[in-house]
Amino acid sequence: ELTEDTMRSPHYILEAINRSSQKFVVFCNAGCIPVPDNIKTNIVSLLEQSVVQIALGNQGSGFVNFHPKVWVIKESNPETGGSHIKVIVMSRNLSNSNNLDVVCELSGIVGKKQSSRTAKEKHKPLVDFLLWLKDRANGRHIKGNIEDLCECINFVEEFGLKGSPFEHYHFYPMGIPGYDGNETCLEKIMLDHSAEMVIISPFVDDATIEKFTSERTRCRRTLITRHASVTQKMLDVNVMTDGVYAVKEVMTDKSDKDVSVDIHEKVYFIKNSQTNYNQLFLGSANATTNGFCRNVEFLIGLDFIRWKTSYDAFRREHIFDGKECMFDKVTIVGENSNNKTDSSRQQILRKAISIIKKAVITQSADDKYDIRIECK
Repeated sequence: ELTEDTMRSPHYILEAINRSSQKFVVFCNAGCIPVPDNIKTNIVSLLEQSVVQIALGNQGSGFVNFHPKVWVIKESNPETGGSHIKVIVMSRNLSNSNNLDVVCELSGIVGKKQSSRTAKEKHKPLVDFLLWLKDRANGRHIKGNIEDLCECINFVEEFGLKGSPFEHYHFYPMGIPGYDGNETCLEKIMLDHSAEMVIISPFVDDATIEKFTSERTRCRRTLITRHASVTQKMLDVNVMTDGVYAVKEVMTDKSDKDVSVDIHEKVYFIKNSQTNYNQLFLGSANATTNGFCRNVEFLIGLDFIRWKTSYDAFRREHIFDGKECMFDKVTIVGENSNNKTDSSRQQILRKAISIIKKAVITQSADDKYDIRIECK
C-alpha cells in the first residue's frame, strides 16, 4: 500500500517494481514523459523496461501524435481460477490533473470457450489496436502478455452494460491500418444521419466543426470548449444554434488560487435521425483535424437504451441556471483565443527525438560516461 512509510522505504518500492515489472506495459507518445519531482530518479529508471515510447512520422503539415487513453487489464482470481478483462476508455492522460475528464469502464468475463463470431467481430477493433501496439513493443514478455490479452478477449462474449443507460457498445481505434478516424468513424458513424448534438472538446477547429454542422442547419447543436478555442465562426448562430459555452473564468483563473480547472473531456452526444437512437462517443479524440484525421486515437461508442435520454436532458446535465453550473455562454471571441504555442520549435524537437533509434550509456574511467546514439 502506498503509505508514507512504504514510500520512504526503498526496499518496499524495489520489491514492488520487481514483482510487477513483467506484468504491465505503458505505451506513450515519445518525448512526453516529465520526470516526477518527489521520487528518486534512480528508482524510476527501473521502470523503463515497462515503458514503450511511440514516435510516429509526419503526415501532411504536422506530426502524428500517439494520443489514445486506454487501459486494458486482465484480473484473475487465484482461488477460483476465473478471470475477467477490464477495458477503460477515458480522456485523461496518465498524470495528475485537476481538469474535467471522462472515464468509461467495461468488464467482461473470460469464458471457457471461444466467443461467438458476432462477439469476435465486435471486439476485433480492440484486438487489432492491441496487436498494433504489440508490433511496437520491445521484449518477448511484453509481446507475450499482449498476445495473452488478445486471446482472452476472444473468450469474452460481451462486456457488460447491465445497470447502465446503454445497451450497445462499439470500439473505434483511429490512425492505425484499416481504421481511418475521419472516414470510418466521423463520417460514416458519427455524422451519418446525425441530428441534434452536444460537442464537448477542449480543442476544436473550424474545419472539423464545419463537418459537424454542414447541411444540418435546422438541427440543434451545443458546443462546450475552452475559451481559447472559440472562433468567430463558431459563434455564428447558424453554426451552434444553442450556443457555445466554456468553463467559467473564475475556475480557470489561477491568480486567486493554487489550482485552476478547465475542460479536458472529449464527449459527443449525437441523435441519429434515421434510427432515433441517441449515441454517446467518448475518449481521446478532440474535435480537430489532428484528432480525427492524423493522430492515433481511441473512442468508445455507446448506444442509449431507446427513450432513456434526449438532447435536452443531456444538455441540462451540463448547461443549467444556478451557481453549480460550471459553464458560461461565450458571446465574443477573447483576446487570447486561438493563440497557438510555437509549434515550429516543438516540431524541430519532436523530429530530433523521433530519429533516435538507440542510445547506450556505459561508464568509463574516472566516473565519466560514454554515450553512443544511433539514428535512423
